[in-house]
Amino acid sequence: VAVCNGEVLEVKDFYCDTHQVTVKHETEDGRKFIIRYGELDPNSITVKVGQKVSQKDILGKTGKLVGIVVISGFEIF
Repeated sequence: VAVCNGEVLEVKDFYCDTHQVTVKHETEDGRKFIIRYGELDPNSITVKVGQKVSQKDILGKTGKLVGIVVISGFEIF
């Protein structure tokens, strides 16, 4: 979900068969920052580039990482 209001800058491949959504956010007091929401299921993404989002809007759902092995807490590609 979006942490606050903003605009979608990018939707594209991420890694291990997941996607990412990059959003430029702006708080009510004018602070601006960019967040990359990663490891999303590409079929679940609900936004497009240029779209305005509001706080708590669903951007997508967590995807399944393909081609990764976790051993003792370390990710190996």
